[in-house]
Amino acid sequence: MEVRVFDVDQGDLAGYYQLWQAAYSDWSDEPLGDYDTTIGLLRNPLTAFGPQLHWSAHSDGLVVGHLQLSLPADEGSTLSMIKITVHPDFRRRGTATALLLASLPTLRSHGRSTIEGWSVTKGGPGHQWAANRGFVPVHETVMQRLAIHDVDESLWDVPAVPGYRTVSWNDRAPDDLVASYAAVQDAIQIDVNHRIGFTTTRTMLVVSRDVDGLADLLGRGVSAR
Repeated sequence: MEVRVFDVDQGDLAGYYQLWQAAYSDWSDEPLGDYDTTIGLLRNPLTAFGPQLHWSAHSDGLVVGHLQLSLPADEGSTLSMIKITVHPDFRRRGTATALLLASLPTLRSHGRSTIEGWSVTKGGPGHQWAANRGFVPVHETVMQRLAIHDVDESLWDVPAVPGYRTVSWNDRAPDDLVASYAAVQDAIQIDVNHRIGFTTTRTMLVVSRDVDGLADLLGRGVSAR
């Protein structure tokens, strides 16, 4: 098995997609998005967690594992975030550990001393691997799913709470909503972030007006609604 840096523009994207086809059921029982959607998400990640780097594991010409590393810029200078995917047929062979070891020099060069792994299914193979490698659970969430094609839409026909209104926008938030929106988001996130070690030095007011980040997304053809 060989581990190397993965190029999201010129790497084995077909192999990456095949890996996700095989392993996607670890995260969801919904069908995986098509090739263009999956590769689009790979190339256009969320910018909130800083730059992303990638490594891939190969065996006999097949992509059998992938590690995505995020380096939050100013939310926590010692924090890094990883997501590891291993093909079910190549688990328990050291693939995930080899990917993690390959990323360590980069982590150290960026002064990162803490690794967090998100989107780990409790009791699943990723959870078991992480526990065996010394990771400690610090926060649990319950993910709910709504299949909009199957639900009875009459369940949504409820009156609005007096004094409230619904506002929608694309990309840049309206100026008159930013301050209150930021205050609510700060209140929601502060407790969770404290427990998982994601220490932010920027309020949501600054993040919501991250002009450079928005310009980068729009330049890559990504729109927020």
